[in-house]
Amino acid sequence: MSKTGRKKAIVVGTGAGGIATAARLAKSGFSVTVLEKNSFTGGRCSLIHHEGHRFDQGPSLLLLPKLFQEAFHDLDTSLEAEGGGSPTLSN
Repeated sequence: MSKTGRKKAIVVGTGAGGIATAARLAKSGFSVTVLEKNSFTGGRCSLIHHEGHRFDQGPSLLLLPKLFQEAFHDLDTSLEAEGGGSPTLSN
């Protein structure tokens, strides 16, 4: 417990799972510290820039849309409300 009486939690990693977990813990009243080994956040949702090219680390939003929908729902918002829109595929 912290001096304010709030329980403390440490979340390792700032990928989709780490951020969703940290947000849910904070909403539940925890004092949350998030640790990340990289100089960037996002885990497999991030981009790598190399020699003028962009490389997606992984299409997590397209492969795991329910994970994102549930996380935003648990936080009383939606991906669309936060400016994300729904993932769609077209050819």
